[in-house]
Amino acid sequence: MTAPTEDRRRISARVGVLQGGVIVCFAALAICFWVLQVVQTDKFVEMANSNYQRTLPLRAPRGVLYDRNGRVLVENRESFTISIDRESAKHLSETARTVSDLLGLDREQVLQIVERHVSRKEPVYRPIVIVQDATLEQVMRIRSRRRELPEILIEQVPTRQYPSEALAAHLFGYVGLANEKQLGDGITQGSIVGQQGIELSYNKVLMGRDGVNRVVVNSVGREIGDPLASGSPISSPTLLTTTRSTPSRPMSTSS
Repeated sequence: MTAPTEDRRRISARVGVLQGGVIVCFAALAICFWVLQVVQTDKFVEMANSNYQRTLPLRAPRGVLYDRNGRVLVENRESFTISIDRESAKHLSETARTVSDLLGLDREQVLQIVERHVSRKEPVYRPIVIVQDATLEQVMRIRSRRRELPEILIEQVPTRQYPSEALAAHLFGYVGLANEKQLGDGITQGSIVGQQGIELSYNKVLMGRDGVNRVVVNSVGREIGDPLASGSPISSPTLLTTTRSTPSRPMSTSS
């Protein structure tokens, strides 16, 4: 009788240990679920939203310049920019290297652009512009890898078009990305501002107000359905100058 009793005691002890282990495991799981679903709800909701939503800035066209007779002197044309979407890029430095290799750009220069943008703590929804006025070849290279690189954006944006005469170029100046000294007073990293001539002197008049689009994207970064929210860009007013132009002239362009 002693042997069966001892066996039952061993079995009961083992069952008790097993039951205790199961209870501890379920208690740990319950605590984990509580932390995930209650304590960190906001964090995971934000992460889930960022997985399918993307905020796209819409660049406003600059004001058109006219001569005193009402002829167009400086106008806008459509061009393409290539940017890195910070919201969907997991590793910015790795993405920057991939873009530079794919487009034949200098790695160090691309990495400097990314680091400069990050150091200024710009909003994550604002893409990091890598190439302005991209060539058709560069655009096609990115589009051919679209499924592999959903964090690389191709955007159609307005670009300045100028008369090609030397005197006109000196008078009107040109536009470009805002440098460190120009930031502030509504000008942010990635803004296009006047750098010389009339473009610089009347920059506040000629700059419009950028808009944004919040869209739904799938796993490869393609837009699905209508925008969730949209704020259209506001173009700036036209500017009438006292300059007299010839009836016809070739045009040059600037980003």
